[in-house]
Amino acid sequence: MAAMKMLSRRAQNFREDERGVAMIEMAVVLPVLLAIGLGVIEFGNAIYSKHLITNGVRDGARYAAGLPHDDTTAIANAQCIALTGEKNGDPKCNILNTPVCAPQDCRVSWWKLSTEISVTYTPLADTGSLCGTLASPAFCRGRDQSGYIYVVTVTATAPYQQLGFLAFFGLNAPTLGVSHQERVYGVR
Repeated sequence: MAAMKMLSRRAQNFREDERGVAMIEMAVVLPVLLAIGLGVIEFGNAIYSKHLITNGVRDGARYAAGLPHDDTTAIANAQCIALTGEKNGDPKCNILNTPVCAPQDCRVSWWKLSTEISVTYTPLADTGSLCGTLASPAFCRGRDQSGYIYVVTVTATAPYQQLGFLAFFGLNAPTLGVSHQERVYGVR
């Protein structure tokens, strides 16, 4: 019976003693908070990178839309504008000599290859339903004599260079893909 009282007293002392509780709670909660925080940082970085690539592709498509569809330099210029923000031949981008830009010159430091950017022109037949008749060419700029209206599509794919948090969970890095279309309106 004395042993039972002593055991009961020790159990009550153990229940009332709160030393170390905060440390145990922190040990349980900290890994969860770190995983959530690092996941938010990784996700935010991926969204920001896609935003920069999207802006580059839009800029390249807008530039190519202002040139004739048969202009041979339009594709290289659109690729360079999408990649660096400058035309081909500028110090930051020279696709003919080097298809790679320096990390400080690219819109996204790890997006270096112009080969990840494609520029295509697609003719759309116009029977007058899209922008009037051939008799009024000013009504629809960018249409050639055969009656086609061209649409330029700039597409970019770039493998996302992760910060390392996805690899910690065994996930592969996604490929960021962006595409933008503009109607070719001819010479600026």
